[in-house]
Amino acid sequence: MQIAAKFNGKIDFDSMADIVPLEGVTLKGLLECDLALAGRMSTLENEQYEDFEAEGTLKLSGFDFESPDFPQGVKITTTQLNFTPKVVDLVSFDAVIGRTDISMNGSLENFIPFVFTDETVRGRLALTSNTIDLNEFMSDEPEEAAPTDTVALSVIEVPKNIDFVMTANIGKILFDKLAITNAVGTLLVRDGTVVMQNLGMNMLEGSMVLSGEYNTQNIKTPFINFGMDIRQFDIPSALSSFSMLESMFDEPQNYVGKVSARLNLYSVLDETLSPVLNSVQSKGQLQTHNLELRNSKLFGTMADLLRDEKWRTPAPGNVNIGYEIRDGRVWVEPVNMNIAQTKIELTGDQGLDMTLNYRVNASVPTAAVGAAEVLSMIPGGSSIREFKVTGIIGGTVTSPDVRLSIGDMVGGIADALREQVEAVRDQVVEAVTERVEEVVTQVRDEVARQVESIMAEAERQAEALRNTGKQTADRTRREANAAADKIISDAASRSVIERRAAQTLADRTRNEGETAARRIEQEADRNATNLIQEARRRADALQ
Repeated sequence: MQIAAKFNGKIDFDSMADIVPLEGVTLKGLLECDLALAGRMSTLENEQYEDFEAEGTLKLSGFDFESPDFPQGVKITTTQLNFTPKVVDLVSFDAVIGRTDISMNGSLENFIPFVFTDETVRGRLALTSNTIDLNEFMSDEPEEAAPTDTVALSVIEVPKNIDFVMTANIGKILFDKLAITNAVGTLLVRDGTVVMQNLGMNMLEGSMVLSGEYNTQNIKTPFINFGMDIRQFDIPSALSSFSMLESMFDEPQNYVGKVSARLNLYSVLDETLSPVLNSVQSKGQLQTHNLELRNSKLFGTMADLLRDEKWRTPAPGNVNIGYEIRDGRVWVEPVNMNIAQTKIELTGDQGLDMTLNYRVNASVPTAAVGAAEVLSMIPGGSSIREFKVTGIIGGTVTSPDVRLSIGDMVGGIADALREQVEAVRDQVVEAVTERVEEVVTQVRDEVARQVESIMAEAERQAEALRNTGKQTADRTRREANAAADKIISDAASRSVIERRAAQTLADRTRNEGETAARRIEQEADRNATNLIQEARRRADALQ
């Protein structure tokens, strides 16, 4: 097939309404063209572009288009393309789409095969913009019918036949609840992906450098894969701007401070551009700055336990947090904090489904809670400088279940008492008199009484551990049985095969719940036994 064509002239779109009915459509502008095309399709297929004539200029100015289906409208101040067989020069492109303004220049290669045979167009572009408002294009309804806080996001497909290296300098980007400013970096638009290379931006009262990709090669399962270097993000703003974080940290207003982080993040996206939770993978290190917590059930329970109101609004300050997200859960490395003269360690994990599984260990100074006077009345108690608070945090983000208890007091008293008895023994040896036998008997009686007290307290704590383990195990069994019953119930109206599969899954769920429950009971029993053995060891040493 041979092509030979010349286009030379002007089209004034203002006059189109005189020829073609354009009800409800605004169409204005001037198209100027001086373009010649000539050659055979075989030369294009053989990439012999030098044998195909394509040269001239295409210029569009004062263009204005609006329609009921595209109320944002497109206004192009000017755009000009200069054609040669190999390269198309984009001299300028200045446009406004709704509230978005875009200016571009650069060059395009492989343009002729792109037009005629849908091959990939390649190019280098420099893009600048004062504002890009993506929210205008995220709803099926006109903007006036869809408030910005209820905008329905949808997947934006990246064309596979575009290969651009783009440098971007964007003053502001509006996306969902985010306002991003001073976005500068390099974008590679290639094979259905947008790859970001060291894209720097300011957002959430801080800054971020982003590298990674937004991938729509399979439009049914688009995904993101990013590495981020975050500096001084405002925590309440961050929590309220990302739906995934909102589900993990209830009521963002209860967190005050800033956070910095180095992390990577991978997630498949659903049709509304939200992360598919069971696909999320992330690992990184976070550091808080001037962190304050309000209305925390954990610290409210600490305030009740220690009878100290300052625990209700703690200020941990600068805290380092290592984490990993996998299998639908956030696994947290031990987090160490200092609050009200108290060292606290928090370990455990929480689910992206909002379930909590944390353990708490705290060393509380006796002076911090006014316990020194009480302990001084107990033999050996005056030497106790701190005591342990341990507990678990279960339940969900919206309804946490916090259980704390005071432990290891007996061990501390026994150690202190042993030191006192050893001191008394040395004094007795040095001052042996006719009353040696009487003094030794008194010491032995006191030691025997203390040993009995130590063992009694150890037995009580061991029993408490076993009871707590049984309660936790029973709750695990109930949750597993409830989940199994729901699986069977949900499959009741389905096919026989699906019901059998559901029964199998339900049985496995019950078995796994029973296994987990037994593990909990065994762990509790082991801890109780270790507690008794440790008390016996201390008692033997004391004797």
